[in-house]
Parts: sequence; C-alpha cells; structure tokens
Amino acid sequence: MINFCTNNELRINYTFFDHKEQHKYIFNNTRGQRSMIEYIITNRDIHPSKLIDVRCLNSADVGSDHSQYYVK
Repeated sequence: MINFCTNNELRINYTFFDHKEQHKYIFNNTRGQRSMIEYIITNRDIHPSKLIDVRCLNSADVGSDHSQYYVK
C-alpha cells in the first residue's frame, strides 16, 4: 500500500475523531464483527491538518455490509 501511494502521489492519513460509536465503524456484519476507520488515502496536496472530520454514514444504503464515509 505504501508503494502504491508513493508511486501515485497519494498520502495515507490517520483519522481519529471523537464520535458516537455509530459513526466510527465502516463495517458491521451479522455476527457482530466491526471494523473502524483508521486511515484514509487522499491526494498528496491535502495536508493532514486540513482533515477536519471523518465519520461513517450508516444511513446511506449502499447494498453492502460496508458503509460510506464522509470526509470534511
């Protein structure tokens, strides 16, 4: 992943924002397993200090056990 991002001038950003539990998890399955957003990939021109908020949009139905997320 690091090589891919380096070769394509992308940046891996750590995303930790204080949200309700329902807005932290991008993946939920029927067995109760969940995955939290920890990193996102952005254009290298976007400095990490410009990322104001990252949260899951669980209300958006995408036909998957994954959720869309919102980056501000």
